[in-house]
Amino acid sequence: MICTIEYDKPEPGLKQIVRSDTGEIVDTMEMTGEEMQGELSIGENGDLQLPDPPKEEGNTDESPTEE
Repeated sequence: MICTIEYDKPEPGLKQIVRSDTGEIVDTMEMTGEEMQGELSIGENGDLQLPDPPKEEGNTDESPTEE
């Protein structure tokens, strides 16, 4: 049996272990602090590249405009 781990499922801070062959959810548990830590990468020029922050539902980057 091969399983995959789906992070931030069914909600942020939780993880699910899912059977790859049947799609059955085997277990749901809290993520550790290490698992919640995002990955950073370094660009070709040596600059730190930060990931885009997750967007919240209903939240837009547009500024309100006055009419």
